[in-house]
Amino acid sequence: MVGCWGSVEGIIIFDYALIRRFRFELTDVFWSRGGRFRYWRGINPAAFITFIIVEFIIYAPFIPYHDIIFSNSWLLSFLLSGLIYVPLMTQWVIPKYQPELRGSVFKGGYASNEVLTVFNNKET
Repeated sequence: MVGCWGSVEGIIIFDYALIRRFRFELTDVFWSRGGRFRYWRGINPAAFITFIIVEFIIYAPFIPYHDIIFSNSWLLSFLLSGLIYVPLMTQWVIPKYQPELRGSVFKGGYASNEVLTVFNNKET
């Protein structure tokens, strides 16, 4: 069960800290219809795919060294989630579902023009 939490926490922390750099539209989090966090049928496909892949790696008994993987499941699932989730978000989900976000992972994260104005950053 710990591997499940590591994967969920990894997705949340990598999204908030690395992709969005601790900045996002709080009202859009609670706006269920038409908000920036509204994805395919209400599900973030990158998070869903990441979770399924990581949980398969953690809990598949036929993978070599399963005992070592399973005993370190939280840390491994946390790190694997970041390695899978960040490229899926930056290369697929943000361009398709959030085209108004500007920036990159290497240049201050992704943010909309409104967030950049609030945090006194120049538009990129």
